[in-house]
Amino acid sequence: MTSAGEGAVELSGSAGESRLALSGDWTIAHYGALAPRVAALRSQVEPGTRIEVAALGALDTAGVALLHDLLGATHLAHLAGDASLLGAERRALLKAVADALASEPAAPARRGYALGDVLEHVGRTTWCSGAMSWISPALSASRWRPLWLCCCCRDAGA
Repeated sequence: MTSAGEGAVELSGSAGESRLALSGDWTIAHYGALAPRVAALRSQVEPGTRIEVAALGALDTAGVALLHDLLGATHLAHLAGDASLLGAERRALLKAVADALASEPAAPARRGYALGDVLEHVGRTTWCSGAMSWISPALSASRWRPLWLCCCCRDAGA
């Protein structure tokens, strides 16, 4: 397949009859140029939008991730379906990436506890200063005493 150049996306039409035309290469090489355009159009793509992929060039996982951000899971699943104009390998790529993105667990929200966070910080700081009190005698004077250091670490459970 010949390279079609940098990817492009164009949204046109009226409220009920919108059309989204995808063209060019949607690859990692063009990710930086496509990402802002995808972010700008994401909220404008409606459920009834017709998606045209006839001019779509090269496609890789980064491009599919951008398409997922732009179209959402429903439109991407439709493109990965058998009725799509895309070839079998592209449909398989779309399906694989869509499945991976769908099964990706959401990052757990970090619940902050003001008192708990302060106590954790105090504990870590105390442990570090305690560790320094073990290490400094081991390295002091004119010779290094590794046996003494190992004994202290063993006693501390490190």
